[in-house]
Amino acid sequence: MHFSIPHSTNSKDSASGVTFALYHIHINGTHHSSLRYSQLRTFNEELHRLFSPSTIYILSFPPKKLFLSTTEKEKRRLQLERYLQSIIQHKSIVTSTYFQRFFLHSQRKTFQYLLEGKENQDEKLEFSIFLLNNHQLKIQIYPTDNTQRLLDLLAIKIQLSTDFLSYFGLFLIKNDDKSTLATDILIIRQLVDFEAPYLSLEYMKRKTNDSSYCVILRKSYWDITCDNLLLSDQKARNLLFIQVQHELEHNNCLSKNIPDDIKRQLLTLKESNSFKEYVLLAKHLKYYGYSVIKYCSMLFPLTNDQQSQKLYQCELAIGNSELVCIISDINRELTFKVTRIRCWRVTSTSRQQEQQPMYSTNSLSSIITTNTVNDTAQTTINDEDMDLSFEYLISKESLKWITINTLQATLISAFLQNMVDEILTKRGGQTLPTDDSKSSISLTSKQSSQQIVSSTKFGNVLVNRAVSDLSKPNNMIFDYDDDANL
Repeated sequence: MHFSIPHSTNSKDSASGVTFALYHIHINGTHHSSLRYSQLRTFNEELHRLFSPSTIYILSFPPKKLFLSTTEKEKRRLQLERYLQSIIQHKSIVTSTYFQRFFLHSQRKTFQYLLEGKENQDEKLEFSIFLLNNHQLKIQIYPTDNTQRLLDLLAIKIQLSTDFLSYFGLFLIKNDDKSTLATDILIIRQLVDFEAPYLSLEYMKRKTNDSSYCVILRKSYWDITCDNLLLSDQKARNLLFIQVQHELEHNNCLSKNIPDDIKRQLLTLKESNSFKEYVLLAKHLKYYGYSVIKYCSMLFPLTNDQQSQKLYQCELAIGNSELVCIISDINRELTFKVTRIRCWRVTSTSRQQEQQPMYSTNSLSSIITTNTVNDTAQTTINDEDMDLSFEYLISKESLKWITINTLQATLISAFLQNMVDEILTKRGGQTLPTDDSKSSISLTSKQSSQQIVSSTKFGNVLVNRAVSDLSKPNNMIFDYDDDANL
Protein backbone atom coordinates (compact mmCIF):
# COMPACT_ATOMS: atom_id res chain seq x y z
CA MET A 1 0.00 0.00 0.00
CA HIS A 2 1.34 3.40 -0.96
CA PHE A 3 0.37 6.58 0.89
CA SER A 4 1.37 9.99 -0.44
CA ILE A 5 0.42 13.64 -0.11
CA PRO A 6 1.48 15.09 -3.47
CA HIS A 7 0.02 18.51 -2.77
CA SER A 8 -2.15 20.64 -0.52
CA THR A 9 -4.57 23.48 -1.16
CA ASN A 10 -5.93 26.35 0.90
CA SER A 11 -9.59 26.28 1.87
CA LYS A 12 -11.87 28.49 3.95
CA ASP A 13 -14.24 27.47 6.70
CA SER A 14 -17.70 28.60 5.61
CA ALA A 15 -18.80 29.23 9.19
CA SER A 16 -15.78 30.99 10.71
CA GLY A 17 -14.11 32.30 7.57
CA VAL A 18 -10.78 30.89 8.75
CA THR A 19 -8.39 29.78 6.02
CA PHE A 20 -6.68 26.42 6.46
CA ALA A 21 -4.64 23.90 4.46
CA LEU A 22 -6.22 20.75 3.08
CA TYR A 23 -3.81 17.86 2.58
CA HIS A 24 -4.85 15.63 -0.31
CA ILE A 25 -4.06 12.06 0.67
CA HIS A 26 -3.50 9.58 -2.14
CA ILE A 27 -3.64 5.83 -1.61
CA ASN A 28 -2.06 3.65 -4.28
CA GLY A 29 -1.80 6.64 -6.59
CA THR A 30 -5.41 7.83 -6.39
CA HIS A 31 -6.95 10.66 -4.38
CA HIS A 32 -8.64 9.09 -1.38
CA SER A 33 -9.44 11.98 0.96
CA SER A 34 -8.56 15.54 1.96
CA LEU A 35 -7.85 16.28 5.61
CA ARG A 36 -6.87 19.23 7.77
CA TYR A 37 -3.77 19.24 9.93
CA SER A 38 -5.97 19.24 13.05
CA GLN A 39 -7.79 16.09 11.89
CA LEU A 40 -4.52 14.27 11.31
CA ARG A 41 -3.23 15.45 14.69
CA THR A 42 -6.31 13.98 16.39
CA PHE A 43 -5.74 10.76 14.43
CA ASN A 44 -2.14 10.63 15.68
CA GLU A 45 -3.16 11.21 19.30
CA GLU A 46 -5.67 8.38 19.16
CA LEU A 47 -3.12 6.01 17.61
CA HIS A 48 -0.72 6.71 20.47
CA ARG A 49 -3.50 5.95 22.93
CA LEU A 50 -4.25 2.63 21.22
CA PHE A 51 -0.72 1.48 20.41
CA SER A 52 2.16 1.64 22.85
CA PRO A 53 5.30 3.39 21.48
CA SER A 54 7.30 0.56 23.03
CA THR A 55 5.75 -1.98 20.63
CA ILE A 56 5.68 0.01 17.39
CA TYR A 57 7.74 2.79 15.86
CA ILE A 58 6.23 5.59 13.81
CA LEU A 59 7.70 8.93 12.89
CA SER A 60 6.98 11.92 15.08
CA PHE A 61 3.98 13.97 14.08
CA PRO A 62 4.97 17.45 12.83
CA PRO A 63 4.54 20.04 15.60
CA LYS A 64 1.77 22.60 15.68
CA LYS A 65 2.68 26.09 14.51
CA LEU A 66 0.33 29.01 13.90
CA PHE A 67 2.02 30.82 11.04
CA LEU A 68 3.90 28.96 8.33
CA SER A 69 5.98 30.33 5.50
CA THR A 70 5.75 28.75 2.04
CA THR A 71 8.88 26.71 2.77
CA GLU A 72 7.51 25.59 6.11
CA LYS A 73 4.21 24.57 4.53
CA GLU A 74 6.04 22.35 2.05
CA LYS A 75 8.14 20.91 4.86
CA ARG A 76 5.00 20.06 6.84
CA ARG A 77 3.45 18.36 3.79
CA LEU A 78 6.52 16.15 3.41
CA GLN A 79 6.58 15.40 7.14
CA LEU A 80 2.92 14.36 7.10
CA GLU A 81 3.52 12.18 4.06
CA ARG A 82 6.46 10.41 5.71
CA TYR A 83 4.49 10.09 8.94
CA LEU A 84 1.69 8.24 7.11
CA GLN A 85 4.21 6.07 5.27
CA SER A 86 5.73 5.02 8.58
CA ILE A 87 2.28 4.09 9.92
CA ILE A 88 1.37 1.72 7.11
CA GLN A 89 4.45 -0.40 7.83
CA HIS A 90 2.53 -1.80 10.80
CA LYS A 91 -0.16 -4.26 9.82
CA SER A 92 -1.64 -4.16 13.30
CA ILE A 93 -2.43 -0.47 12.79
CA VAL A 94 -3.72 -0.73 9.21
CA THR A 95 -6.12 -3.55 10.09
CA SER A 96 -7.32 -1.91 13.29
CA THR A 97 -10.92 -0.75 13.59
CA TYR A 98 -9.88 2.83 14.30
CA PHE A 99 -7.62 3.18 11.24
CA GLN A 100 -10.20 1.61 8.93
CA ARG A 101 -13.10 3.74 10.17
CA PHE A 102 -11.07 6.94 10.18
CA PHE A 103 -10.07 6.72 6.52
CA LEU A 104 -13.43 5.38 5.38
CA HIS A 105 -15.12 8.30 7.11
CA SER A 106 -12.62 10.75 5.59
CA GLN A 107 -13.38 9.50 2.08
CA ARG A 108 -17.12 9.80 2.70
CA LYS A 109 -16.72 13.41 3.82
CA THR A 110 -14.32 14.35 1.02
CA PHE A 111 -16.52 13.00 -1.76
CA GLN A 112 -19.88 13.94 -0.31
CA TYR A 113 -20.39 16.13 -3.38
CA LEU A 114 -20.67 12.99 -5.52
CA LEU A 115 -23.99 12.27 -3.83
CA GLU A 116 -25.44 15.71 -4.52
CA GLY A 117 -28.54 15.64 -6.65
CA LYS A 118 -29.76 12.33 -5.28
CA GLU A 119 -33.25 12.65 -3.84
CA ASN A 120 -32.45 10.52 -0.81
CA GLN A 121 -28.82 9.79 -0.10
CA ASP A 122 -29.77 7.22 2.54
CA GLU A 123 -31.61 5.01 0.06
CA LYS A 124 -30.03 1.98 -1.50
CA LEU A 125 -29.01 1.91 -5.14
CA GLU A 126 -28.17 -0.80 -7.64
CA PHE A 127 -24.44 -1.40 -8.11
CA SER A 128 -22.92 -3.64 -10.77
CA ILE A 129 -19.90 -5.85 -10.26
CA PHE A 130 -18.57 -7.72 -13.29
CA LEU A 131 -16.97 -11.10 -13.70
CA LEU A 132 -14.29 -11.59 -16.34
CA ASN A 133 -16.76 -13.41 -18.62
CA ASN A 134 -18.73 -10.12 -18.75
CA HIS A 135 -21.45 -11.47 -16.47
CA GLN A 136 -22.92 -8.63 -14.45
CA LEU A 137 -23.82 -9.12 -10.80
CA LYS A 138 -26.17 -6.47 -9.44
CA ILE A 139 -26.46 -5.85 -5.72
CA GLN A 140 -28.33 -3.29 -3.63
CA ILE A 141 -25.97 -1.07 -1.62
CA TYR A 142 -25.78 2.23 0.16
CA PRO A 143 -23.47 4.66 -1.69
CA THR A 144 -21.05 4.77 1.25
CA ASP A 145 -20.83 1.02 1.93
CA ASN A 146 -17.23 -0.14 2.21
CA THR A 147 -15.49 -2.80 0.12
CA GLN A 148 -15.93 -5.62 2.62
CA ARG A 149 -19.64 -4.90 2.82
CA LEU A 150 -19.96 -5.28 -0.96
CA LEU A 151 -17.99 -8.53 -0.90
CA ASP A 152 -20.30 -9.87 1.81
CA LEU A 153 -23.39 -8.97 -0.24
CA LEU A 154 -21.84 -10.48 -3.35
CA ALA A 155 -21.06 -13.73 -1.55
CA ILE A 156 -24.70 -13.99 -0.48
CA LYS A 157 -25.92 -13.34 -4.01
CA ILE A 158 -23.74 -16.00 -5.66
CA GLN A 159 -23.90 -18.35 -2.64
CA LEU A 160 -20.13 -18.31 -2.13
CA SER A 161 -19.03 -19.68 1.23
CA THR A 162 -17.34 -17.18 3.53
CA ASP A 163 -14.49 -19.73 3.76
CA PHE A 164 -13.56 -18.81 0.18
CA LEU A 165 -14.53 -15.14 0.09
CA SER A 166 -11.14 -14.00 1.38
CA TYR A 167 -9.48 -15.47 -1.72
CA PHE A 168 -11.20 -12.88 -3.92
CA GLY A 169 -11.14 -9.10 -4.11
CA LEU A 170 -12.77 -6.18 -5.90
CA PHE A 171 -10.66 -4.39 -8.50
CA LEU A 172 -11.20 -1.08 -10.25
CA ILE A 173 -10.49 -1.44 -13.96
CA LYS A 174 -10.75 0.55 -17.17
CA ASN A 175 -12.46 -1.19 -20.04
CA ASP A 176 -12.14 0.32 -23.51
CA ASP A 177 -15.04 -1.71 -24.86
CA LYS A 178 -18.26 -0.22 -23.51
CA SER A 179 -20.33 -3.37 -24.09
CA THR A 180 -17.99 -6.23 -23.15
CA LEU A 181 -14.84 -6.77 -21.15
CA ALA A 182 -12.21 -6.10 -23.79
CA THR A 183 -8.98 -7.99 -24.31
CA ASP A 184 -6.88 -5.20 -22.86
CA ILE A 185 -8.65 -4.42 -19.61
CA LEU A 186 -6.51 -2.11 -17.53
CA ILE A 187 -6.37 -2.88 -13.82
CA ILE A 188 -6.17 0.37 -11.89
CA ARG A 189 -5.92 -1.08 -8.37
CA GLN A 190 -7.49 -3.39 -5.84
CA LEU A 191 -10.08 -1.66 -3.69
CA VAL A 192 -9.16 -1.54 0.01
CA ASP A 193 -11.51 -2.11 2.90
CA PHE A 194 -11.44 1.50 4.10
CA GLU A 195 -13.00 2.93 0.96
CA ALA A 196 -16.47 2.97 -0.58
CA PRO A 197 -16.33 1.39 -4.07
CA TYR A 198 -19.25 3.48 -5.32
CA LEU A 199 -17.48 6.72 -4.40
CA SER A 200 -14.16 5.52 -5.85
CA LEU A 201 -15.80 4.51 -9.12
CA GLU A 202 -17.80 7.72 -9.47
CA TYR A 203 -14.72 9.80 -8.71
CA MET A 204 -12.74 8.13 -11.52
CA LYS A 205 -15.58 8.51 -14.00
CA ARG A 206 -16.07 12.20 -13.27
CA LYS A 207 -12.36 13.02 -13.04
CA THR A 208 -11.66 11.53 -16.44
CA ASN A 209 -15.08 12.21 -18.00
CA ASP A 210 -14.99 8.55 -19.00
CA SER A 211 -17.68 6.00 -18.21
CA SER A 212 -15.60 2.95 -19.16
CA TYR A 213 -14.45 2.30 -15.58
CA CYS A 214 -16.05 -0.56 -13.67
CA VAL A 215 -15.49 -2.90 -10.72
CA ILE A 216 -14.68 -6.58 -11.23
CA LEU A 217 -14.35 -9.60 -8.96
CA ARG A 218 -11.15 -11.62 -9.35
CA LYS A 219 -8.86 -13.70 -7.19
CA SER A 220 -6.58 -11.73 -4.90
CA TYR A 221 -3.89 -14.32 -4.08
CA TRP A 222 -0.69 -15.32 -5.91
CA ASP A 223 0.21 -18.77 -4.61
CA ILE A 224 -1.33 -21.10 -7.22
CA THR A 225 -1.35 -23.98 -4.74
CA CYS A 226 -4.41 -22.23 -3.28
CA ASP A 227 -6.22 -23.14 -6.50
CA ASN A 228 -6.55 -26.72 -5.24
CA LEU A 229 -8.60 -25.56 -2.28
CA LEU A 230 -10.93 -23.47 -4.46
CA LEU A 231 -11.41 -26.38 -6.85
CA SER A 232 -13.03 -28.34 -4.02
CA ASP A 233 -15.98 -25.93 -3.91
CA GLN A 234 -18.38 -25.55 -6.85
CA LYS A 235 -18.95 -21.78 -6.58
CA ALA A 236 -15.29 -20.98 -5.97
CA ARG A 237 -14.30 -23.36 -8.77
CA ASN A 238 -16.60 -21.59 -11.22
CA LEU A 239 -15.12 -18.19 -10.34
CA LEU A 240 -11.59 -19.53 -10.73
CA PHE A 241 -12.45 -21.11 -14.09
CA ILE A 242 -13.85 -17.80 -15.39
CA GLN A 243 -10.60 -16.00 -14.57
CA VAL A 244 -8.35 -18.75 -15.94
CA GLN A 245 -10.35 -18.90 -19.16
CA HIS A 246 -10.12 -15.13 -19.58
CA GLU A 247 -6.36 -15.17 -19.00
CA LEU A 248 -5.80 -18.02 -21.45
CA GLU A 249 -7.75 -16.21 -24.14
CA HIS A 250 -6.57 -12.63 -23.54
CA ASN A 251 -3.20 -12.80 -21.77
CA ASN A 252 -0.81 -12.65 -24.71
CA CYS A 253 2.18 -13.90 -22.69
CA LEU A 254 0.18 -16.97 -21.71
CA SER A 255 -1.82 -17.65 -24.88
CA LYS A 256 1.16 -17.58 -27.25
CA ASN A 257 2.86 -20.34 -25.24
CA ILE A 258 -0.01 -22.84 -25.45
CA PRO A 259 0.77 -25.82 -27.73
CA ASP A 260 -1.93 -26.70 -30.28
CA ASP A 261 -2.70 -30.07 -28.69
CA ILE A 262 -3.22 -28.42 -25.29
CA LYS A 263 -5.53 -25.84 -26.89
CA ARG A 264 -7.67 -28.66 -28.27
CA GLN A 265 -7.80 -30.38 -24.89
CA LEU A 266 -8.76 -27.14 -23.15
CA LEU A 267 -11.54 -26.52 -25.67
CA THR A 268 -12.91 -30.03 -25.15
CA LEU A 269 -12.88 -29.61 -21.36
CA LYS A 270 -14.58 -26.22 -21.62
CA GLU A 271 -17.36 -27.55 -23.87
CA SER A 272 -17.98 -30.46 -21.48
CA ASN A 273 -18.06 -28.11 -18.44
CA SER A 274 -15.11 -29.94 -16.90
CA PHE A 275 -13.94 -26.82 -15.09
CA LYS A 276 -11.73 -28.55 -12.56
CA GLU A 277 -9.82 -30.51 -15.21
CA TYR A 278 -9.56 -27.33 -17.31
CA VAL A 279 -7.86 -25.43 -14.50
CA LEU A 280 -5.58 -28.35 -13.58
CA LEU A 281 -4.40 -28.64 -17.19
CA ALA A 282 -3.88 -24.88 -17.49
CA LYS A 283 -1.73 -24.81 -14.33
CA HIS A 284 1.11 -26.51 -16.21
CA LEU A 285 1.36 -23.70 -18.77
CA LYS A 286 4.08 -21.08 -18.71
CA TYR A 287 2.90 -17.82 -17.13
CA TYR A 288 -0.18 -19.41 -15.58
CA GLY A 289 -1.39 -17.19 -12.74
CA TYR A 290 0.68 -14.20 -13.87
CA SER A 291 -0.69 -10.67 -14.26
CA VAL A 292 0.72 -8.76 -17.21
CA ILE A 293 1.45 -5.03 -17.08
CA LYS A 294 1.82 -3.49 -20.53
CA TYR A 295 3.46 -0.27 -21.65
CA CYS A 296 6.50 -0.45 -19.36
CA SER A 297 10.08 0.47 -20.16
CA MET A 298 13.47 -0.10 -18.59
CA LEU A 299 17.15 0.53 -19.26
CA PHE A 300 19.07 -2.44 -20.65
CA PRO A 301 21.63 -3.95 -20.34
CA LEU A 302 21.83 -3.93 -16.55
CA THR A 303 25.15 -2.20 -16.22
CA ASN A 304 26.56 0.84 -14.48
CA ASP A 305 27.73 2.19 -17.82
CA GLN A 306 24.80 4.42 -18.77
CA GLN A 307 26.25 5.15 -22.20
CA SER A 308 25.83 1.51 -23.19
CA GLN A 309 22.22 1.40 -21.96
CA LYS A 310 19.13 1.91 -24.05
CA LEU A 311 15.53 2.47 -22.97
CA TYR A 312 13.39 -0.45 -24.17
CA GLN A 313 9.66 -0.91 -24.10
CA CYS A 314 8.65 -4.11 -22.31
CA GLU A 315 5.83 -6.04 -20.74
CA LEU A 316 6.01 -7.05 -17.09
CA ALA A 317 4.65 -10.47 -16.12
CA ILE A 318 4.11 -10.81 -12.35
CA GLY A 319 3.51 -14.13 -10.64
CA ASN A 320 5.09 -17.24 -9.11
CA SER A 321 7.12 -14.99 -6.76
CA GLU A 322 8.90 -13.29 -9.64
CA LEU A 323 8.81 -10.35 -12.04
CA VAL A 324 9.60 -11.11 -15.68
CA CYS A 325 10.48 -8.22 -18.01
CA ILE A 326 9.72 -9.28 -21.57
CA ILE A 327 11.62 -7.13 -24.08
CA SER A 328 10.21 -8.14 -27.46
CA ASP A 329 12.50 -5.88 -29.52
CA ILE A 330 15.58 -7.91 -28.58
CA ASN A 331 13.77 -11.15 -27.71
CA ARG A 332 14.89 -11.12 -24.07
CA GLU A 333 13.18 -12.14 -20.85
CA LEU A 334 14.70 -10.87 -17.61
CA THR A 335 13.54 -12.69 -14.48
CA PHE A 336 13.73 -11.07 -11.02
CA LYS A 337 12.92 -13.30 -8.05
CA VAL A 338 10.94 -11.59 -5.30
CA THR A 339 13.07 -13.27 -2.63
CA ARG A 340 16.13 -11.48 -4.05
CA ILE A 341 14.53 -8.04 -3.90
CA ARG A 342 16.01 -6.29 -0.88
CA CYS A 343 13.59 -3.35 -0.98
CA TRP A 344 11.54 -1.28 -3.41
CA ARG A 345 10.11 2.20 -3.67
CA VAL A 346 7.50 4.07 -5.65
CA THR A 347 8.67 7.51 -6.75
CA SER A 348 6.66 10.39 -8.11
CA THR A 349 7.98 11.24 -11.57
CA SER A 350 7.71 14.98 -10.96
CA ARG A 351 9.77 14.73 -7.76
CA GLN A 352 12.24 12.44 -9.45
CA GLN A 353 12.83 15.08 -12.10
CA GLU A 354 13.57 17.59 -9.37
CA GLN A 355 16.17 15.21 -7.93
CA GLN A 356 18.34 14.80 -11.05
CA PRO A 357 16.70 11.78 -12.68
CA MET A 358 18.79 8.90 -13.96
CA TYR A 359 17.09 9.21 -17.34
CA SER A 360 14.55 11.34 -19.14
CA THR A 361 10.94 10.42 -18.50
CA ASN A 362 10.09 11.99 -21.86
CA SER A 363 11.75 8.98 -23.48
CA LEU A 364 9.07 6.72 -22.05
CA SER A 365 6.31 8.99 -23.30
CA SER A 366 7.74 8.95 -26.82
CA ILE A 367 8.03 5.17 -26.80
CA ILE A 368 4.43 4.73 -25.71
CA THR A 369 3.14 7.30 -28.19
CA THR A 370 5.08 5.76 -31.05
CA ASN A 371 4.40 2.09 -30.43
CA THR A 372 0.85 2.03 -29.11
CA VAL A 373 -1.93 1.50 -31.60
CA ASN A 374 -4.82 2.41 -29.34
CA ASP A 375 -5.29 4.96 -26.58
CA THR A 376 -4.92 2.61 -23.63
CA ALA A 377 -1.42 3.72 -22.71
CA GLN A 378 -2.47 7.35 -22.75
CA THR A 379 -5.18 6.70 -20.17
CA THR A 380 -4.95 8.53 -16.88
CA ILE A 381 -4.54 5.64 -14.46
CA ASN A 382 -3.55 7.42 -11.28
CA ASP A 383 -3.59 10.98 -10.04
CA GLU A 384 0.23 10.82 -9.85
CA ASP A 385 2.81 9.72 -12.40
CA MET A 386 5.17 7.30 -10.69
CA ASP A 387 8.03 4.91 -11.30
CA LEU A 388 8.90 1.69 -9.49
CA SER A 389 12.48 0.97 -8.41
CA PHE A 390 13.77 -2.09 -6.56
CA GLU A 391 17.15 -3.02 -5.16
CA TYR A 392 18.02 -6.44 -6.51
CA LEU A 393 20.62 -8.99 -5.52
CA ILE A 394 22.38 -9.48 -8.86
CA SER A 395 24.99 -11.75 -7.27
CA LYS A 396 25.95 -12.68 -3.72
CA GLU A 397 28.06 -9.56 -3.31
CA SER A 398 26.25 -7.18 -5.66
CA LEU A 399 23.04 -5.18 -5.17
CA LYS A 400 21.71 -2.96 -7.95
CA TRP A 401 18.79 -0.54 -8.22
CA ILE A 402 16.54 -1.33 -11.19
CA THR A 403 13.85 1.10 -12.32
CA ILE A 404 10.69 0.23 -14.23
CA ASN A 405 8.95 3.13 -15.98
CA THR A 406 5.27 2.31 -15.93
CA LEU A 407 1.86 3.89 -15.65
CA GLN A 408 0.97 1.28 -13.01
CA ALA A 409 3.79 1.60 -10.48
CA THR A 410 1.50 1.59 -7.44
CA LEU A 411 -0.33 -1.49 -8.72
CA ILE A 412 2.95 -3.38 -9.14
CA SER A 413 4.01 -2.27 -5.66
CA ALA A 414 0.76 -3.64 -4.22
CA PHE A 415 1.26 -6.92 -6.10
CA LEU A 416 4.79 -7.18 -4.71
CA GLN A 417 3.59 -6.56 -1.17
CA ASN A 418 0.88 -9.23 -1.51
CA MET A 419 3.44 -11.77 -2.74
CA VAL A 420 5.79 -10.92 0.11
CA ASP A 421 2.97 -11.27 2.64
CA GLU A 422 2.15 -14.72 1.26
CA ILE A 423 5.80 -15.84 1.36
CA LEU A 424 6.20 -14.69 4.97
CA THR A 425 2.90 -16.30 5.93
CA LYS A 426 3.95 -19.65 4.47
CA ARG A 427 7.34 -19.40 6.20
CA GLY A 428 5.44 -18.93 9.45
CA GLY A 429 3.50 -22.12 8.84
CA GLN A 430 0.14 -20.38 8.39
CA THR A 431 -2.56 -21.10 5.84
CA LEU A 432 -3.22 -18.66 3.00
CA PRO A 433 -4.86 -16.25 3.09
CA THR A 434 -4.22 -15.25 6.72
CA ASP A 435 -7.13 -14.38 8.94
CA ASP A 436 -5.90 -10.83 9.39
CA SER A 437 -5.05 -10.25 5.72
CA LYS A 438 -8.43 -8.63 5.26
CA SER A 439 -10.36 -6.37 7.55
CA SER A 440 -13.53 -7.82 9.02
CA ILE A 441 -15.16 -4.40 9.15
CA SER A 442 -18.28 -4.38 7.01
CA LEU A 443 -20.03 -1.02 7.18
CA THR A 444 -23.18 0.43 5.71
CA SER A 445 -24.07 4.10 5.60
CA LYS A 446 -26.79 3.36 8.14
CA GLN A 447 -24.15 2.59 10.73
CA SER A 448 -22.59 5.40 12.69
CA SER A 449 -19.86 7.31 10.87
CA GLN A 450 -18.22 8.16 14.17
CA GLN A 451 -14.71 6.89 14.69
CA ILE A 452 -15.54 3.92 16.89
CA VAL A 453 -12.52 2.47 18.65
CA SER A 454 -11.96 -1.14 19.59
CA SER A 455 -8.93 -2.74 21.17
CA THR A 456 -6.66 -4.59 18.77
CA LYS A 457 -4.06 -7.22 19.41
CA PHE A 458 -0.64 -6.14 18.22
CA GLY A 459 0.72 -8.45 15.53
CA ASN A 460 4.12 -8.95 14.00
CA VAL A 461 5.37 -6.12 11.83
CA LEU A 462 5.85 -7.37 8.28
CA VAL A 463 8.47 -4.81 7.36
CA ASN A 464 11.31 -3.59 9.55
CA ARG A 465 13.19 -0.38 8.83
CA ALA A 466 15.99 1.52 10.38
CA VAL A 467 15.08 5.00 11.54
CA SER A 468 17.20 6.52 8.80
CA ASP A 469 15.27 4.59 6.15
CA LEU A 470 11.92 6.09 7.04
CA SER A 471 12.53 9.26 5.07
CA LYS A 472 11.74 7.48 1.83
CA PRO A 473 9.45 4.68 0.65
CA ASN A 474 11.54 1.59 1.19
CA ASN A 475 10.32 -1.95 1.89
CA MET A 476 12.97 -4.17 3.48
CA ILE A 477 11.98 -7.78 2.93
CA PHE A 478 14.54 -10.56 3.15
CA ASP A 479 18.06 -11.14 4.40
CA TYR A 480 20.52 -13.21 2.44
CA ASP A 481 22.33 -15.29 5.03
CA ASP A 482 20.97 -18.43 3.44
CA ASP A 483 22.55 -19.29 0.09
CA ALA A 484 19.27 -20.92 -0.91
CA ASN A 485 17.89 -17.43 -1.52
CA LEU A 486 20.53 -16.86 -4.17
